Amino acid sequence: TEFGVPADIAGSTVNLGCVYQEKGDQPAALEYFHRARVLYEELGDTRGLAVLSCNIATVHFDTCAYAEALEGFQHALDVHQNLGDVRSQALIHSNIGNVHLAMEDFLAALEHYRHAKTTCEDLGDRVGVSMAIGDIGAVHHRLGDSAAALAAYRQARGLHRKLGMKEHALRAACDVCLILLGMGQIDEVRATLEQIADEEVHSVGVRVDRGLIGARILEHDGDAREARDAGLLALAEAERETSLVCIADAH
Repeated sequence: TEFGVPADIAGSTVNLGCVYQEKGDQPAALEYFHRARVLYEELGDTRGLAVLSCNIATVHFDTCAYAEALEGFQHALDVHQNLGDVRSQALIHSNIGNVHLAMEDFLAALEHYRHAKTTCEDLGDRVGVSMAIGDIGAVHHRLGDSAAALAAYRQARGLHRKLGMKEHALRAACDVCLILLGMGQIDEVRATLEQIADEEVHSVGVRVDRGLIGARILEHDGDAREARDAGLLALAEAERETSLVCIADAH
């Protein structure tokens, strides 16, 4: 690398932090990220520090330390703007949008997601555009604008399918179904669910949502026992995968 062996050590330290982050050991992840930051500071590696700032901010986001997460992402955004790294800026805008969405600052989230979408369009990054559209749909959903959310989720799903992003397309299909359920359009929910019923799904969140949507349809059809059993199966799936977010949704 440009900086030689010390840079390799710094990179390996970051990788160790990422491993602990993947395992859910956020304190250990932060420890290794902070060690790496000292190394990058000694190297004077501005870009490395900016990337690391995102790593640290992501840990803060995962632990609901939103103020620290925003500070980290904003610092990284400022650095990448100075470096002229437009692609990284788009990704960071999405991350900042995620933090604002979690904080229920929906207008700020929408602003950053739209910024990410525009930047990705300028770059010709169709994957980034499709992801940003889905994020925008999530904001509209939280704002209670079902029509806008439905339009965005359907557009995102169509793009995901064209781009071969199977898991994301399935996620968007579930999002479409959840909106339609809220609108009372059960026949459309049923039709959409049938389209993905036989699809192999790796994401536990999508599997759980698909099961819960099926349970809601059974409930609507008057099959209370079947609906309860389907809901319990979805809950068991969430608990088996120890996904706290999915467990909360299932309850």
